[in-house]
Parts: sequence; structure tokens; C-alpha cells
Amino acid sequence: MDFNKRENNHTYKLNLGNRTSRSIHSSQSNKRTNWVGDKAFEETSIQYLQNTNIFKDMNIQEIVKDRDRQLRGIDVIAQLYGQDIKVDIKSIASQLPTFCFEISGNINTSQKGWLINPDVETEYYLIVYHEIIGASSYRQGKALMTQDNVAETEAMLINKETLKKEIERHLGDLEILVDKIRAYEIHQKSAARFNEKGELVKNRNRMNIYPVLSCGLYEQPINIVVRKEVLKELAIMHWIIHDKG
Repeated sequence: MDFNKRENNHTYKLNLGNRTSRSIHSSQSNKRTNWVGDKAFEETSIQYLQNTNIFKDMNIQEIVKDRDRQLRGIDVIAQLYGQDIKVDIKSIASQLPTFCFEISGNINTSQKGWLINPDVETEYYLIVYHEIIGASSYRQGKALMTQDNVAETEAMLINKETLKKEIERHLGDLEILVDKIRAYEIHQKSAARFNEKGELVKNRNRMNIYPVLSCGLYEQPINIVVRKEVLKELAIMHWIIHDKG
């Protein structure tokens, strides 16, 4: 069931329905970690969401404050169809046409990405795109965001297992995929893209779901890029909020 709701210059669209190993080389001197900036931005995003109908429609029971549960992938406890659900909020400061889901984290510790890590207790993702006034890039938007300078927000609530199955339908076993990508010897600072077979591709592809290795980050994570059109199909709730601008 799809419907739109407009209130106080906010538009909400809700979808309620069913649905031989080689080392990787790259100069470490130019690598950067982005965890601290990401965490500050995520906290600002949650503060913003508290004042929207997104949290109201999700029937938020608790905003998780303790670090232990946050590390286990729980940002809020919401209520869906009368049952509590554990939700991880993933926000970006841009209206990009895609979203990234981590399948391999820090290469130095062989960290499993949060999408496939069995210790992560996330049941649903709230995927959030914020358009920030005065920002010309994602990195700038992340640094500039306050609760008062958001022009538009789009958000989607997606079941984690449903998303994971859709990704695996295109790419197969994700742990095997990680091993294939980690076996490549890559000499570049830009992101390395791969096809559905885990083969390195030179061109920017137009696949709806594909893996990317972030060579320019110290951790060198591997993410699955999913186009927004696919996420919209998988979402059980979908909001678009126009604030300013």
C-alpha cells in the first residue's frame, strides 16, 4: 500500500507492503580514516530525525545511547506491526543515486563488514539521504550539517535480510566475494570497481548492484553499491521531506 502525506511543508511517501593470494598495495601515507567525522554526522542526523514524522511513523521506543549496543548495530528500537525491531540508521549528506553497504571492514584486522558480521544485531536499516544547504559535496555536507540547514531528506526503512538476499541474488556468497577482491594487487588511490563475478573493471559500470574497494581509505573497506531504485523497491516505508530551499 502506497500513500503520500503532506503536513507543514513536509511530504511523506510511505510504502507498506511485503517484500592464489596476492597482497593489495597502496601508499599508506595518503590514506585517511573517516570514523570520527562519520560518528559526529550520524549523531546530528539522529537529532534531526527526532523532529520529523519519520521517527513518529516508525513508532520509536528508544534512542540507543550505550556504546555496546551501538557497536552491535542498534541505533533505535522501533515498533513495526506491534513488534519491537532493532534499527541501524545509515545517513549520508547528499542525494546520491546509490548507497553503500559494507561487507569487509579494516583490512589490517580482517574485520567483517556490518552487512555480514554475525555479531551485528541489526534487523532493519533506515537509509537516509540529507541534502544540506550550501554543501557542494558529500564530505562538505557531512561537516556543515546542523538541524537547521537541511533542504531535503529522503529515508527508506529496509529489512536487512531482504536486502542481503537481493544482493546475494546478484553477486553470490558475499564472503567468497570478499576473498576474491582481497586477492587482487591494486596500485591506485581511487575506488576500484568489480563486476558480479568479482572481477576488476576499469569502466564506471551501470549495474544496479556491484562491489567497490575504497583504496583511498586507510581501512580499505569493501562495500556493495546499491542503486536507489533498487532500495525503493525493497523499502517497506519511504519518506521524502522538503524543509528549506
